[in-house]
Amino acid sequence: MTSEPILSVDGVAKTFLLHLRGGARLPVVSGAAFELRPGECVALGGPSGAGKSSLLKMVYGNYRIDSGTIRVRGDGDFVDVASADPRRLLRLRASTMGYVSQFLRVIPRVSTLEVVAEPLVGDGVAREQALERAGALLAWLNLPERLWPLPPATFSGGEQQRVNIARGLIAHRPLLLMDEPTASLDAANSRVVVELIGEKKRAGVAILGIFHDAQVRETVCDRVIDVTEFAKAA
Repeated sequence: MTSEPILSVDGVAKTFLLHLRGGARLPVVSGAAFELRPGECVALGGPSGAGKSSLLKMVYGNYRIDSGTIRVRGDGDFVDVASADPRRLLRLRASTMGYVSQFLRVIPRVSTLEVVAEPLVGDGVAREQALERAGALLAWLNLPERLWPLPPATFSGGEQQRVNIARGLIAHRPLLLMDEPTASLDAANSRVVVELIGEKKRAGVAILGIFHDAQVRETVCDRVIDVTEFAKAA
């Protein structure tokens, strides 16, 4: 396991332009800087509205930044997410960056088993093998087998969250971003997610996440980055 960072954020600033408010500008972060290494789990900390989710989306490339660099090591080279063209960013996501958001967004009428298996199929794993691994992961997350053939759009919030987690964790990605992965889960399923995160860390995956559950955060995270320090500078 290398000590070289897989993620390097340096001097990142972001301001939202509010078109419905007469072009008012809303500063989010300024001077954001940190690094993340393989096998490390780091939490973005701070109160609601401090910019945690926004910063996570900047790292994933969903939000463009005003200045600074967000460098991710993929396939041996560093790619600056902030300046990468869309095709390069998609390749980086396919090979290097996984993302577990708070909300499940999937194609309608596709079964839960297919939804979870899809990233593995995209990696070239045989469909039957991918479906088998998807089933094993869903079982670990205590999602009843009777739900696997059904589309997850009608599931409860907690059930959808478990599908989301399974889909985000099934394929190996060296960098994993997680936005409140246990927000809709009960204590038993939160413990399963803690186990899965521990397994990813042991495999050398670097994890950057938002964990509002203090017990989960203290169990899985090696350190906390206080996002309010970046917000103050904005």
